[in-house]
Amino acid sequence: MERISREEEYIEEIDIRDVLRTIWKWKYMIASVACLFVAVSGILSYFVIEPVYTTETQMKVKEPVIVTFSDSQMDILINQLLGENIMNIDNVCAKIISQDVLKEVINKLNISVDLAELETMIEVNSDSDKQLITIIVNSNDGELSAQIANTLRDEAIKQTKRVNADNKELIKKGLDKLLQQEDEKLQLALQNLNKHMLSSKSTAYQDILLSAKITNLEEYKQQIAEAEIEREQLNIGIQQLQIILADTPKIITETSFIEESAVGQIPNIESGNMTINTIKSSEVYNKVLIDYNNKVTSLAEIEVKIQMLKELLASQEREIIQEDTDLLEIQLAQQPLQSEVDIIQSNITWLNAKKAEVNNIIELNLDDNLITTISEAFPPANPIKPDIGLNLVIALILGLMISVFIAFLLELIKNEKFSMRDQ
Repeated sequence: MERISREEEYIEEIDIRDVLRTIWKWKYMIASVACLFVAVSGILSYFVIEPVYTTETQMKVKEPVIVTFSDSQMDILINQLLGENIMNIDNVCAKIISQDVLKEVINKLNISVDLAELETMIEVNSDSDKQLITIIVNSNDGELSAQIANTLRDEAIKQTKRVNADNKELIKKGLDKLLQQEDEKLQLALQNLNKHMLSSKSTAYQDILLSAKITNLEEYKQQIAEAEIEREQLNIGIQQLQIILADTPKIITETSFIEESAVGQIPNIESGNMTINTIKSSEVYNKVLIDYNNKVTSLAEIEVKIQMLKELLASQEREIIQEDTDLLEIQLAQQPLQSEVDIIQSNITWLNAKKAEVNNIIELNLDDNLITTISEAFPPANPIKPDIGLNLVIALILGLMISVFIAFLLELIKNEKFSMRDQ
């Protein structure tokens, strides 16, 4: 087992030696082929392949803050008008590679390229978070690349501002038209609302009636509560007087003493009887009885008053229910008309705010500073293509690989011939 392992190691060592021996044997051919590849690559890179120069310029686009609306029909129209403002990154990027801008660049620089060829030389990148636009131009002439990038940027800014100014006028006219339409709608809606209010009881009048009846209802409840308290007090008083009447005698007997000399002078007085008994009604009883009768009469009157108040209370409750129903019907009929008026007034308020905003932008030229140049394009010192150093390295590696392959192929053919000759 150990012997087989040594033999395999020896064979591997022999193979590596053969490889190195073969490479050394064909070293001049390998070096020649590699040098040839490097020379061809250098010639192509320096004299055949046209260099490509790249340069870039940057500009910043500050998008104006526009308050957007919801998804109602009026809000969609407003958003559509405000969307005409092209001062945003996407629209500026589209403007940079538009036909108008490209034609103007060709005319200003007097270069002999068509629109399609010029467009292939331009690359536009945008960063919405940083609000930056980068214009990259690739050309065989470094000076021309810088000129194209700067001219393209300046022309795009110029045309963007011009179109933006035109669009602001369109927005202003559109807002004026919308305001006029909304004013007409408002007048019509107010006429319908007033007509409805004149043809029926107004909600304000109905509210007053309902409030008055509710006030009366509360007063009736208060009066009933006071009358019930008074009735309870009368009942207690009557019960107390009944007890007093039961304990108080209706008549009383008074006994008076007379002198002996006057006994014969008074009729019906027998001789020897010195007292006189007199029977009469009790004044205390009579007073209590009068008070009792008065309280009973007052109780009856209170009962009648409570009954009348309860009837008035029930009638008032029915009237309140009816008035509340009438008010609800009026409100339901008036609500769509009032809602229409409120919506139109809200639209007019928003339109006036947007109109004032657009007027401020137009008068103060606030959007002139929304698009500015961050960096100019300068002619590059070195081309990005071809990369001569990289090309030479690749050519050297490729030449070595091919020449080594050729060396082993030639060695294999040579060994095959020797083998056939020995046989």
